[in-house]
Amino acid sequence: MVAQICFTGSRKLTTNIEKLRVISQLKPLRNDPRPWHVGDASGVDELVRQKAKDWGKEITIYEVEGKEKWHFAKRSQKMILSSLNLGDTTVFVFPDKLCPTECTLHKPFSGHGSGTWGTAAYAYNHGAALKIYPLFSLRDLEENSWFPEWTEVKQLELF
Repeated sequence: MVAQICFTGSRKLTTNIEKLRVISQLKPLRNDPRPWHVGDASGVDELVRQKAKDWGKEITIYEVEGKEKWHFAKRSQKMILSSLNLGDTTVFVFPDKLCPTECTLHKPFSGHGSGTWGTAAYAYNHGAALKIYPLFSLRDLEENSWFPEWTEVKQLELF
């Protein structure tokens, strides 16, 4: 089994800074032998596809099959499960907003407008590693306060 890399993120890269943030995380992966997996959306997906082409990366593109919200979630689930079936998977996550509180491990695609966080929660719940690079400002947030509750490691009591 060969380790894999997936990408998920905002459908809109509204500033050059956001684009540069994504590229800065892609550059170290340029010579990484792991195959890439990405959706067919605009924004982060489109940028990943372009860099994969520029750099001659092995890439699998997952296309949405329909126009309903659940079709987009299904595409993300297919990407995650397909990559996990091929090997250990790391998902690079580029959210443009805080995770909705309705997005949980048990209901990742909550219909509250964040397919990026839904994909991340779904992947995490299925054993993928996450690398989260926010595209939103962290300036007014306490350190790590922006992480979803479901990413926190909790100490279990044995007695």
